[in-house]
Amino acid sequence: MLGLGELGTAAALHFQQLGYQVSGWARKQKDIAGIRCYAGNSQLALALAEADLVICLLPLTAQTDNMLDAQVFAMMKPGTIFINVARGAIVDDKALLAALDCGQLQAACLDVFREEPLPPTHAFWSHPAILVTPHTSAVTRVETVVAQIAENYRRSQRGLQLLNQVDLTQGY
Repeated sequence: MLGLGELGTAAALHFQQLGYQVSGWARKQKDIAGIRCYAGNSQLALALAEADLVICLLPLTAQTDNMLDAQVFAMMKPGTIFINVARGAIVDDKALLAALDCGQLQAACLDVFREEPLPPTHAFWSHPAILVTPHTSAVTRVETVVAQIAENYRRSQRGLQLLNQVDLTQGY
């Protein structure tokens, strides 16, 4: 799992509960029971080296823009399957296509793209190893959203810190 924030951690724990051996990578060190956690640029290759499936749930920041390039795809073992449900600009499109064409990656499932909607002439549409999905990585559940809005309203009325705030200095 690339990205161990709220979504990445939830996904990692879900797959762990299904019986998969899960590891994850984040910018900062995380401690998640049963998940092998890697952190920082120095441990990215370790995080990718043994993965059969790499799921990207990274935020788009100055540090992650085009982060998944030829060098990073080369860190993955041959035949890895790649899934991006984060942000399209994290992936270098040409490097992804090259990694698929040479067999470094077996397949890719892409839910997000550098340009959305994905232009009809984009190579992703016709590549036999790419599955394009319609940017629906998660369906918002009304009851969850309403509960969070209501809780944050109560917190704001009491002068408490709001839940799930965006840190503009980090970009997410």
